[in-house]
Amino acid sequence: MLWLGLPLQLPWSTSNEDLVELFETTGEVVAAEVLLEPNGRSRGVGVCEFVAVEQATSAIAKFTGYVCASLRCSLHSLCRGPDD
Repeated sequence: MLWLGLPLQLPWSTSNEDLVELFETTGEVVAAEVLLEPNGRSRGVGVCEFVAVEQATSAIAKFTGYVCASLRCSLHSLCRGPDD
């Protein structure tokens, strides 16, 4: 089972690598992706996959209210079932 953190209010300049670097401080990051508009511009939202719920919960506790480039981030937790 993979646990996802959904960071919101990201600066437009945030890259996938930036998300990995930031969230590795709370646990093992399986993948991280900044969601893009069809024109390639960031939507200001990303998804970060963790191995365990405890790591996603830790990220939510640590980064909710985190200020990055003058934007206050919020995070939500999602759960995805096992991969087939």
